[in-house]
Amino acid sequence: MKSKYLVGFILLTSCSTSYRKEFENLADIEIPNSAIVTKQEYQDMMQDFSKIYEIKLDKVSLGSIKGSILKSMYYDSTVFSENGVIDSKSLRPGIVNGLWYQSSVGFSFYAMTKDKRRVVIAKIDSISMTAKFEYGFD
Repeated sequence: MKSKYLVGFILLTSCSTSYRKEFENLADIEIPNSAIVTKQEYQDMMQDFSKIYEIKLDKVSLGSIKGSILKSMYYDSTVFSENGVIDSKSLRPGIVNGLWYQSSVGFSFYAMTKDKRRVVIAKIDSISMTAKFEYGFD
């Protein structure tokens, strides 16, 4: 009986790491190991899907993720958006066509896969000290 619980724990931990790594790769950032995962969800909608990954940050991990965003190939310090609307011409090429930009509460990320079928959205909120990453069909 104990081994079943251990296997379940290992699978949950493994899945958590893969979501983190997937969003790190897509957004060209490093998510601090000290961040606490508050939500990790896979939503299956027949042929479409969505992955959601939310974390709680402390002051150190918030500073770390901000520094990582500033070093990202997708970051553009000249772009600011209050409502998340950005010009698609601002997207930078990479694994995805994406952009990290500043918002009133922190940073936001918008990207589209090369095949233009999936989007990646991230929001880093410096006030609530949270981060939310979403990946799926538009």
